[in-house]
Amino acid sequence: MKLLAKVDTNIMAESAEGKERPKSSECEEVFGGPVFEPRLYIQRYFYVKQELAKYNVKHVVDFGSAECKISRFLVQIPTLEKLDLVDLDEGLLEWNKFSIRPLTCDYLEKRELPLDVKVFCGSVTNLDESIIGCDGVSMVELIEHLYPDVLKAAVDMVFGKLRPKVIVITTPNSDYNQLFPNFSGMRHWDHKFEWSREEFQSWCKDICKNHQYYVEFGGIGEPPSGAKHLGCCSQSAVFVRKSNATKHEHSDSISNSYKLITESDYPFTENKMSRDDMVTMEINYQLRQYQNMCTEEYLNLNNCSDHFGKPTIFKQIGFKPDNASNQQEDLTCSKICGNCYNSFKPDSTGSLQKDLTGYEICQNCFSSDLKLNINERLVPVTFLMTRKVRSALQPDELRKFLQSHGYRMSPDCNHVIVTANNDHSDDDCNDDDEHDFNEETLQTGSNGDEISILSVKTRFSLDDAYCESWD
Repeated sequence: MKLLAKVDTNIMAESAEGKERPKSSECEEVFGGPVFEPRLYIQRYFYVKQELAKYNVKHVVDFGSAECKISRFLVQIPTLEKLDLVDLDEGLLEWNKFSIRPLTCDYLEKRELPLDVKVFCGSVTNLDESIIGCDGVSMVELIEHLYPDVLKAAVDMVFGKLRPKVIVITTPNSDYNQLFPNFSGMRHWDHKFEWSREEFQSWCKDICKNHQYYVEFGGIGEPPSGAKHLGCCSQSAVFVRKSNATKHEHSDSISNSYKLITESDYPFTENKMSRDDMVTMEINYQLRQYQNMCTEEYLNLNNCSDHFGKPTIFKQIGFKPDNASNQQEDLTCSKICGNCYNSFKPDSTGSLQKDLTGYEICQNCFSSDLKLNINERLVPVTFLMTRKVRSALQPDELRKFLQSHGYRMSPDCNHVIVTANNDHSDDDCNDDDEHDFNEETLQTGSNGDEISILSVKTRFSLDDAYCESWD
C-alpha cells in the first residue's frame, strides 16, 4: 500500500491546480477505540472485490465512488471489462479523476482482457444508458447518506430496473458504535441514519420480498475479543438475482443524464488462443507441477527400497506405525491410504476398508474400486481450479472438459490420475545427498519376518498447496 500512498500524493499535486481540496471521506479511526489493520476502508474495498469476483462479473457499476479509491481493487477482477464509477459530487470526482489511471505495474503485468474505466457524475436514482447491462453493482457506505425518499428511489432503480446479477452493499453497524470512547451521534456529519444489524437485515429482506433476489449477510472489521456480540464495524449484504427472475423492460425510463468526467483504458495482452486451448495449457501446467513433485517422492522411495526382497511399508515423516496392525497413522489419528498414499480419517464407527493385500484404504478408493500403482497419485479436480480456469469453467464443466479431452479420471470424476516419471539418469537417482530418508527394521508377524520401514520426507503436501501461487 506504500505505492498507493505515493500515487495519491502525485495525484493531489497534479490535480490541485490552485483549487481547494474537497473534504476527505469518513474514517472510523478518528474516533479512537479499536484499530484496524489493514485500515477499514481497505478491508471494505477488498471484500467487495472478492464478492464480485466470485460471479465472474464483466461490467461493474460503483455508486458513491467519491475519491475513486475502490477502482484500484476492482480492476484486479480478471473477468472485468468495464467499470463505471458514479458519484453526485462533481468537484470531488474532478479532484480524484487521475486516480483511475493505470499504474506502472499494470503495464509490466498486463491484463488478459481489455478494461475500460469511466467516471461519471450522476445520481443513483437515475437509470442512465451508460450503465445498462451491468452484471455487478457495489454501494460502499452509501445508503446511510441518502434521505428515505431518495433511498427508496435508489432501490427501485437498482433492484427494479437495472437488475444486475449481484449487488454488494455495506453500511455502518450502529451496534458497534459503543466501542468508540466518548462517542455520541453518528460517524459522519452527512449520515442520515445508522442501522443496527437487525434493522439492516430487515430492510434487506424487504427488498428480497419485492424483487427477485436472495441475500447473504456478512461484516467487515472484526470486533475485539469480548465484543463479538456487537458484530463487525461495517455490515454487508450480498444480493444475488434468482435464476428464474423475469426480464424487465425499462426502455421508457432510460435517461442520458450522466456526465462523463474522465475515462481510462488499461493495457492488456491480446490472447488469440481459444478457450479450450487456454484451459488445456493451464491444466497441463498444473498437472506437470504436481507430477514433478510426485516424481521426486517416487524416486526417493524407488531407490531406497528393495521391492523384491523383504516387504516394505512406506511412511511419511510425522506418521507412526499402529502397534496393533502396523498400519501407518499420523499424530492426528489419520491413516495413510495403502492405495493412493493420501492421509484420511476413519469413519465414526472406526471401521476401515482393506485392499487385497490387507492394507487399509480410504473410503474414496474403496468406493471407486480404483487401484493405483506405487508411482501414481490422485490430483483433486479442485486443485486444477486456478484463477484462469475459473474464469472459463465452473467445477462441473471442468469435469466434463477433462473427460472429453482424454485425461485419466477416477470413476467418480473427482480426481485426475498422474504418473510419476522414471526417466531420470542413474547419477541423479543415486545421489544420496538429494534424498532424506531413514531406514528402520521391525520384527512383526507370527513368523518374525522383518519389515523395512522407509521414512521419507515429503517435499510437497497438497493440503498446503494454493493453486493461485502458480497463476
